[in-house]
Order: sequence, then C-alpha cells, then structure tokens
Amino acid sequence: MGETRDMSANGIAFVIPSIRIDERCCENSKLLKLHLHLPATAVEMAVEPIRCIPLDSSNPDQGYLMGFRVSGLGDDQAGELRNYLQNLSEEASVF
Repeated sequence: MGETRDMSANGIAFVIPSIRIDERCCENSKLLKLHLHLPATAVEMAVEPIRCIPLDSSNPDQGYLMGFRVSGLGDDQAGELRNYLQNLSEEASVF
C-alpha cells in the first residue's frame, strides 16, 4: 500500500512507507502488477519501476518515493484513468 504522489497516463509516483527498498529494485526492468484505487473504481496496470529513493537518506525506515512507468493498461482501464485525470485537471483549473 502506498500514497499517490504524482500521476499521469504514462507514469505514477508513490510514497511507500516502512519497507526497505534500494536502487537495485529499479535496476532490473521487471513488470509489476499495480492496483490503483480511484474514487469510483480500481484500475489494474502493469508498471515498470524506474526510480526509487528514500524519503530520508539518513533513515530509510521513513519510506521511499518510487516512480513507475505505465507499461500495460487495458482499453477500459485506460479510459477510466483518462477520465479520472481529466476530472482532476478540470478541478485544478477552477482554483
């Protein structure tokens, strides 16, 4: 479980708390299955880790920022994600 920090149709970044990870996690391009829980639905996607850094290098137990490239997403799931991102963009432009 993690907290979304940044998101687009092509990539996503999470803060992953309390697990030990290091840069080797991103060295080997392994596809991972990710379930992103949106307000109306959950989107399943294949992602590739591209960046992982500790939030606090002096205390890695604080968690990590992990960046992923979206590598696979079904058509229906892509539509759900696009709609969600579009709604976020529209809400942000109101302020």
